[in-house]
Amino acid sequence: MFETPDSTALAKINATAKAMVAFYVKNSSDFPREVRELDYEERIRRSYPIHPELFDRLYQDWSTLERFQRTRGVLRLMNVIVGQLWRENDTAPLIMPGSIPLRADKVVTELTQYLDDQWKALIDTDVDGPNSAPAQVDNTNQLLGQRLTTQRLARTVFMGATPTLTSAHKGLDKQRIFLGTALPGDVPGNFHSALNHLANTATYFYNSGSLYWYDTQANTTRTARDHAERLHKEDVWAEVVRRLQEHRKTASDGFAGVHVAPDSSADVPDVPEVRLVIVPPAHLHNRKAKADSPAAIWAKDVTEHRGSAARTHRNMVAFLAADDARWAELASAVRDFLAWSYIRDNADKDLNLTAAQRQQAVDRVATHDQAVADRLLQTYHWVLAPTQREATKPLEIEAFKADGTTTDLAARAAAKLRNESLLTLQRSAGLIRHDLSGTLKAAWDREGHISFGQLWNYYTTYPYLARLRDRTVLEDGVQSVPREMFWQQTGFALAVDWDGQNYLGLVLPSDQVSVPQITDALLLVQPERAEAQRERELAEYEATQGEGASQHESDSPAGDDDTSPAPDGTVQSTTATRTDSRSETGGTTPVAKTRFFGSTALHPDFYARDFNKITNEIIQHLAAADGVHLEVRVEITATTPNGFEENKIRTVSENATVLKFDQAGFKTD
Repeated sequence: MFETPDSTALAKINATAKAMVAFYVKNSSDFPREVRELDYEERIRRSYPIHPELFDRLYQDWSTLERFQRTRGVLRLMNVIVGQLWRENDTAPLIMPGSIPLRADKVVTELTQYLDDQWKALIDTDVDGPNSAPAQVDNTNQLLGQRLTTQRLARTVFMGATPTLTSAHKGLDKQRIFLGTALPGDVPGNFHSALNHLANTATYFYNSGSLYWYDTQANTTRTARDHAERLHKEDVWAEVVRRLQEHRKTASDGFAGVHVAPDSSADVPDVPEVRLVIVPPAHLHNRKAKADSPAAIWAKDVTEHRGSAARTHRNMVAFLAADDARWAELASAVRDFLAWSYIRDNADKDLNLTAAQRQQAVDRVATHDQAVADRLLQTYHWVLAPTQREATKPLEIEAFKADGTTTDLAARAAAKLRNESLLTLQRSAGLIRHDLSGTLKAAWDREGHISFGQLWNYYTTYPYLARLRDRTVLEDGVQSVPREMFWQQTGFALAVDWDGQNYLGLVLPSDQVSVPQITDALLLVQPERAEAQRERELAEYEATQGEGASQHESDSPAGDDDTSPAPDGTVQSTTATRTDSRSETGGTTPVAKTRFFGSTALHPDFYARDFNKITNEIIQHLAAADGVHLEVRVEITATTPNGFEENKIRTVSENATVLKFDQAGFKTD
């Protein structure tokens, strides 16, 4: 220390200074602003092997003590410290506030001569004794104990904050604590955890906001710790349930209801809408036990029963449970919160606390309140869903881990169920038809139709079907059936009633009419039965009108010659023509038919249905022929004795333009 460094020593000093500042820059948010500047690198070089922060604390804080003689006091103290570190073969690159050997009698004696007598015992129990609170924290936490993190931090707090106790602004700021402790290789993020552990363990350790200090007056930590240990598990459960009540949020993309820790299955309503049940904290989920975990067993009982009766709507419940591996952390945080809340609330009554102790209680309540909120989200992350992969398989409770950035537990659970296709907000007509033709085929085939009410009852009852959030999901799906282009394969017809022979109020998706009102009695009819009835109705209609077949008879047989333009309201289809060929002997050879043409009038009330038939039964076969040139033209004529309204004229004209009609218009007769 007292010799001029040679080139080797200078190189080592420069390397140390650069490494320290580089470390501060890398972790800039954890250290004071000035240490990231080049000037601080020069300060490290000049003060080497002593860290500038130690000199700052000695000259700025310790020198304010009455018996501490500024320069002489610093030299006396540093002489003792350096000698002790040399005897201990300390290998740290710099002498830091956090590396001062406070266990050594000579060092403690030198320091405490400027302090009250009780500080010696305090240092031994709360700062740097072999069985001190910081040593206990490091011994029980491998991550902190590897680098004696808590003990180094405790020394820094003692060295930096103790001289400030009688000042207006006592305590050492957290960034200064980190500066006096951290060396390259440390993880500053671990320092926060170490300080929290120390605050919960030490008897004379205080903090307020970002300031920390030791005081000779015992804090209320021991009182809080004793109170926390006396709490019953039921007290912890009650606080957890109280906080879970804040997560009873319904949402259109989530659950229709949320029930928090019901006492039994009797307290969970048996209703046809999906509800989340948060499992009571007495029943935790064990990942390894799976379906045999207490939470899964409880959830299965609620799924199958409501009290002593069988549950009807078994597909309308899902569950959220706590992880037994994380429960201990949550319970510990809750105990700390309740204990400090007790101290805060009784500060002026039974405990007669000082102002500093009251403030400590207020600060600790806020700290532990946030800790409980965080751990609640980390612990309640198992979504338990009743599932039945096939109708013949037994009911099971499957577990899914629900994480996320939202702080709403119900929203997390809903998102996970949606991602696993176990909560459905939309169900298309095509998927409803898939269920009717698959899992529910026997029920649909029984009479060729099924009522909406019965279908909805199937969805709410059986977990092998989709879990629809509520009745409106199925209603919207049924109402969407007109959008199914090939509804015979992917949809169904609808009817108001069945009289034993005919469907009343029968509506086919191709009818281009509004869907009947959705009621429990509404029937979903198999397409072949609906079309068969519609054919009978058309035949009867045409017979009563004295009309023959709807197809227009042309003068020439279809397929032999061209025809004149189609009459009003017809569809025409033509292909290219080839000339006939004759043999050299004058005889004829079979002529290949190279042209098709046809025209027909569409029924004015069922034009969409008729055109769909023409597409499926005529056009698609022609389009499949090799080398075909297909042309389909549509001619539309409409007349009304009262004339068309202006809005109709405008709409039709605009749509005809958008659809690129060759010609279109309105005229007067």
